[in-house]
Amino acid sequence: MGPGSQVTVQTPQGLLTVTIPAGMSAGEVFMVGGAAPPAAPAAPAEGEADVVESDYEPYVPMPEVSFNMTDPCESLGLFMACPCKGWQTKRLVIQDQEVFFTVKDLLRTTKQRRPYAQLGSVDKHTTFYGCHTLVSDFAPLDENGQGGLEAGCLGTDTATIDAVVAELQNRKRLRGGIGQIRKLDYVLGKAAKLATQLPLLAKSLGINIPRGPMPVFEREVLERKTIDISAILDPLFCTHKSLELTEEEAILSINNLCMQFKQSREYGEIGFVEKKKTCFCCFAVSSDLSPVPGQGDFAPGCACANRGKVNLIVQELRDRMATRGQVGQIKKQEKILGFVSQMEDTMNVVKGSLNLPFPPSQQEMTAKFGEHPPKLGVPIVHEPPCKHKEHDMTNRQEAWMNFCCTCGCAGCMKEQVTLDEDYMWVNTKDNFDDSNVKIPYAEVDSVDVTRRSCCYWSVNEMSPGCGCNKAKVLELEADLQERKEKRGNIAQLKQLRAMQATAAGLGILGERLCENQGVELPPTQEQMTAVWNGRLPRGLTMGEIHVHIEPDKDFPSTTYDVTNYSECICNCLCSLGLKGCLKTRLELGPDEVMIVREDCCNRWTSRSPYGNLGSVETELECCCCHSLPEVATPGCGCDKAFVEKIAEDLQERKVKRGNIAQMQQQENIIKEVLSLEVKMDLLCHKHGVAYPPTPEVMAEMFLPKGAALPPQTKPSDSKQAWDA
Repeated sequence: MGPGSQVTVQTPQGLLTVTIPAGMSAGEVFMVGGAAPPAAPAAPAEGEADVVESDYEPYVPMPEVSFNMTDPCESLGLFMACPCKGWQTKRLVIQDQEVFFTVKDLLRTTKQRRPYAQLGSVDKHTTFYGCHTLVSDFAPLDENGQGGLEAGCLGTDTATIDAVVAELQNRKRLRGGIGQIRKLDYVLGKAAKLATQLPLLAKSLGINIPRGPMPVFEREVLERKTIDISAILDPLFCTHKSLELTEEEAILSINNLCMQFKQSREYGEIGFVEKKKTCFCCFAVSSDLSPVPGQGDFAPGCACANRGKVNLIVQELRDRMATRGQVGQIKKQEKILGFVSQMEDTMNVVKGSLNLPFPPSQQEMTAKFGEHPPKLGVPIVHEPPCKHKEHDMTNRQEAWMNFCCTCGCAGCMKEQVTLDEDYMWVNTKDNFDDSNVKIPYAEVDSVDVTRRSCCYWSVNEMSPGCGCNKAKVLELEADLQERKEKRGNIAQLKQLRAMQATAAGLGILGERLCENQGVELPPTQEQMTAVWNGRLPRGLTMGEIHVHIEPDKDFPSTTYDVTNYSECICNCLCSLGLKGCLKTRLELGPDEVMIVREDCCNRWTSRSPYGNLGSVETELECCCCHSLPEVATPGCGCDKAFVEKIAEDLQERKVKRGNIAQMQQQENIIKEVLSLEVKMDLLCHKHGVAYPPTPEVMAEMFLPKGAALPPQTKPSDSKQAWDA
């Protein structure tokens, strides 16, 4: 192809014919005039689903950035105290999906690897002498405010700290919980639009569709608030405390003469917010807003007259956690599932009426999705809600000790656990205390059952009765485990996996419908001007949409004997042989990891979803002892290959069953939805279907808002519908 030849290229605005100028040779670049710049994404029209285009930023691999976080003064002090350890170095590697932190000297190597969704917070802590510290979940502070991560000598390298904080905050916004909830808002609005368009299009084609629930989406925007939480005596010590509530985060600020402390934590990473009664009339807020133990507790104003303010703060934080946290994500996904199910049922009726060829051949699926095409026809399972339950978990020994130590003034203490659909409530009450803790099941990292001294049983540190009520403990364990699976990370991943396959099937059916109705894909420039009039949808402005489906790997159950020999022998000797050997085993199931430690008298069991695991990197102590912190130090600690094998197995399951897998599947669903939106807009334009429809049309086509399906209407079985 030489000068004077014409070539047709695809631009964001459609097909464009270009003539190669005279004198051009192979490899030369020339400018093309007359091509309009990419049109801005369409803004929602009046009455349309309240979609904010900035909620979705397409996935683009981010470059790896490395920072040297070694503190020369700290390393010099450690070297002088123990020269055999050598020079300590610290390195922070910020990768596309995770942050990797390493501390290394001649005798010891510690590593942490965390996805951005598990960072929770990234902040700069400044002391009164001008030193700066990076504070995050992988580098927290202790009770004395010590710890964190410094750059330069004693934290004087402000530029590096600022650069690290800015980089981590940006990636946390794009790859963490904030990015996930924004993407869910975005796809929810698009799904509501498509669930409205499909029945209207079917009606214009003369196909009768049963009336379904009205697809409604209203984006909830949280108001920004700033609350003064200083205690009544704080101004005397030049201390000011405030709590700023943004749309996505709670920001705790503490400023005094000694330090400037600012802690930002996503609502989805706040584990608990508790109202505490410390005496007859004094109230306080207890939370994990701060990585410094106790720093997240505060009693605003006068402690004896702040009950109303404490109630308001606790309720405000809990409402925002429910809207923008893990519970909010699950509820949004369930609403998307409802819209997808409506679209699936409607499309199946259209497919049957028009005899659309479906499903496609294996060769076509491989060509479209690659080596791992999604499994079409997998039914979306709607889990039944968990029953409301209450458990009396009062420990009589603690209640009696509380009564005696207060000379009877505290009265009889009672502790009750209430399990509703999304939360576990722990209520503790006596004459002095009237506190309650509200914990989402998605934030319950593990369910731990302990048996001590042969007969003393507890679950998550709660032991009812005299401590010997095994049946009650196991009953609460089963209830918590059921809710953790149905309302936590495990359920979220299953929902997304089902939506990913269904969205892919709907996208292919959309192509078949366009072919049947003579709609050209991709659209020409004239079609785009006629349909969108310069307000192009994201499905066209993103360029070529390619969905990358990861293989859905079913992990087998694997058991590792990780007994630590020295710990085992010490346990036996210290009890004069009564306890016997302490054995530890690690059980890796399809969705959870279970750690079991037991001897003749005691047994500890902990079960955690892979998505809730922190870092699973190996550590080296004393040149030869290899371990997985908080997991296991098997054998004598010298079996490096065995420890690395366990770490690799855990890391793979954590990636495939955790936050990274959720982000990847959300991205695939959004791409399929955006592609389907283009096809539906073209079809609706050809058949004169207006969107958004008038209220009269909505009332005619759909059931009233909030109405359930009539008893005689049964949703079609997905598997049978796809195979029909």
